[in-house]
Amino acid sequence: MTDQPTPPAVPRSGVSPVLLLLMVVPLLGIVAAVVMLLAEPSSTPTGTPTLSVDEAAVPRSGVAVLDRALEDFTLTTLDGETVQMSQYAGRPVFINFWGTWCPPCVDELPDLEDFARQQAALPDGAVVIASNNTESPEQIRAYFEENDLDLPHILFVQDDDSTLYRWFGVFQMPTTYVADAGQTIRLVKYGAFDPQGLLDYEAEIRTFN
Repeated sequence: MTDQPTPPAVPRSGVSPVLLLLMVVPLLGIVAAVVMLLAEPSSTPTGTPTLSVDEAAVPRSGVAVLDRALEDFTLTTLDGETVQMSQYAGRPVFINFWGTWCPPCVDELPDLEDFARQQAALPDGAVVIASNNTESPEQIRAYFEENDLDLPHILFVQDDDSTLYRWFGVFQMPTTYVADAGQTIRLVKYGAFDPQGLLDYEAEIRTFN
């Protein structure tokens, strides 16, 4: 009797358990990484506390009200000279964060200049400090020349190591923090000022003293 040939084995349907394991393990790793990222609290560099808005505070004039002592920062001007923030005690201080690459920032510069010029004529007039942490003095001066900007009443300072930027917790530009005459940060303005807005903030800040 002749032996019948053995029929070929029919492959089983479905996916190999080994292949499934190779597919699932990377997916589990991705899911775990996403969970860890979502669970990790946001933070700022060590030693650089940020100034945040108290959302529970009710503004008196539609502006965010803060309450934090201003540190005596050493400021470096475009000319390389140094000044202390404490030199402006007794006067309101508008601390503006800006860059030439930011259209709203440069749009408000003429209004800031006009305001600073008017305030300079007062014995306790407000001071406007414009802080830049992304560009060199040469870049800034070149921009002023190209755009025919004359801004002698604004104190432009360089924040090359982003000390001010981090301390204030700036997350958009332009942003302007306002300190009262006692060197306490009281108000913050997100976005560009217009002339009336500057006067409103100046009037508001004086109510704290």
